[in-house]
Amino acid sequence: MREREARHAYLDKAEKKAFKQPYIHEDSDDYMPNIHVYADNLGITRVEIQVCPSKLLYGTNIYETKEEDLERFLSLLVERLEYAGILTDESVLRNHYLSGWDVNKPIIFPISSSVLRFLCCHNIPQPAKSRKGYSVYEDSKGWCVHFNFQKKGIKIYDKTAEALKWNGMPVDLAPLFQESGCCLINLEYAMQDKKSIDNELKLIKSYLPNTLETAFNREICSKILQYRTIGILEGFFTIQNDMEKNLASIEQSCDKHKKHNGLQKRDALFGAVCKLNTLGYADYYKYLKQHSSQKDARKHLDLLKKLNLSRMPEERVFKETILESLYSKDYITEKSIIETLQRYKNDNFIPPEIPVIQGNDEQEGATNAN
Repeated sequence: MREREARHAYLDKAEKKAFKQPYIHEDSDDYMPNIHVYADNLGITRVEIQVCPSKLLYGTNIYETKEEDLERFLSLLVERLEYAGILTDESVLRNHYLSGWDVNKPIIFPISSSVLRFLCCHNIPQPAKSRKGYSVYEDSKGWCVHFNFQKKGIKIYDKTAEALKWNGMPVDLAPLFQESGCCLINLEYAMQDKKSIDNELKLIKSYLPNTLETAFNREICSKILQYRTIGILEGFFTIQNDMEKNLASIEQSCDKHKKHNGLQKRDALFGAVCKLNTLGYADYYKYLKQHSSQKDARKHLDLLKKLNLSRMPEERVFKETILESLYSKDYITEKSIIETLQRYKNDNFIPPEIPVIQGNDEQEGATNAN
């Protein structure tokens, strides 16, 4: 970083302007944390710092930060804050509590973005007490599915499209993703206040304190994502759009069970499978709860799962890829991305580019994502 003034205008502006004013570094290519300076008539009272470790360390957020990156991260952060006029040292930052924390896991899928978009939007079951949202990135094919709780949230989104949109994709990797057709997805669990973070550490039975140093602990991050996402994957369910095979499975099941042997029961089951195929698992479950109790809705879905219906082959790949990544001790780096994409290419893998998204999906419940 080139030589700069000892004091930046951040603090002068904070004393003159609003109670809460964010300032972002604009006169250099160096990444700068988002700094919120709180002030009253007597002067500055508190400073909040929002920083992306991977952007500070690598200039892009598609790579994972490692435990051994902590020392370099602290050194760079102290330097950036000093430029902003905020004097602190590494020990203060290392042991300071977090008031917000996004735990991320970038995952490379041997599946195209359009298929992943369909799977995530239509077939991931909505967790209890959450609000489901769906966003599209303006002027791109990117997408994001998010489940929001009070002060917490789970996101699954197209990291490849986001990085390309904001020029965060390294120039040597962009053509590799385009050539392979594979997709980098980010799995994120966000905690938006200190209480949520403290509670999360207790839930995973961690005895480590809520500090910046703890956020760099690989085992802690993995346990949080495992705890929050594996239950969702267990409920993940798809069926293939082959109604002839599905009808054969229904008839075979009804022949074995006398209580479903009548024509009316057979027609009802086939109608239910048609609705499941049209709406997707998540929306069909929502539909069932609108017209029955939650207990009856789950009982109905359990019955459909026992019919041995033809499943989408991407379902197995989707589940296995996420589980393997959540339990892996390897980090996503430039080298690992290149090796993974090369491996898919050598295996003659070509992700299917199929029109799996209905035309009104982008309009229904969609918002522009930044």
